[in-house]
Amino acid sequence: MQIKEVTSEEAEQLQKEAPSSDKVLRTSDKILDDAKEKLSAAQAAQVDEILEGLQRDINCLHDGTRFAKRKAMERIQAQTSSKLEQGVLSGVFAGLCKPLLSLFHDPIEKCREVSVAMVTEITAQMTDVNTYLPYIVPMCVMRLGQKEIVEPSEEIRQLLLELVIQIISLSPAEMPLYCQDIVLILARTINDP
Repeated sequence: MQIKEVTSEEAEQLQKEAPSSDKVLRTSDKILDDAKEKLSAAQAAQVDEILEGLQRDINCLHDGTRFAKRKAMERIQAQTSSKLEQGVLSGVFAGLCKPLLSLFHDPIEKCREVSVAMVTEITAQMTDVNTYLPYIVPMCVMRLGQKEIVEPSEEIRQLLLELVIQIISLSPAEMPLYCQDIVLILARTINDP
C-alpha cells in the first residue's frame, strides 16, 4: 500500500475543510437522503420501516434517562446486529449516525462506551464506510486528539482507537485526507497513562 505524502499546505487546507461537530450532527438527514438514493425502492422501504420502528428509541438517546438510553441502545443494537443487506445497513446507519455520534460526548460513561462499540460494530459489517469518515474521524479527534485528552475512560479511549484502526483498514485509499487527524490521535494517545 502506498501512502501519499501530504504537504503542510495541503494538510492545513484539509483541516479547514473538516466539518465541526455541529456541522457533523446537522448533516445526518443529508446522509440518509444520499444513502437512500443509492438503494432500490424495496431497500429504501426496508430502511424506512426499520428507522420508523426505532424512532422512539432514537428519541430516547437524546432526551432519555440513563436507563432509557441504555434500553434504547440495546434495542437499536439488536436491530443492527441482525444480518441486513449492505445497502440496507448503510441506510439504517445513515439514520443512526447523528444520534450515535452525539453520544460520544454523553456524560454517562456507559452510553459513550456502547455508542462507540455500536459504531465500530456497524462499520465492521459495511463494505464502504467512506461516506461516514468526515463525520466519524472528527468525533474521534474531539475525544482523543485535543491538547488534553477529553475522554476520561481508559476503556473508551481503547474502543475509540480500535474504531480508528478499523477505519484505517476499511478505507486505506481515503487515509491521506485524514492523515493529520490520525497522527494527532496517535500522538496524543501514545503517552496514555
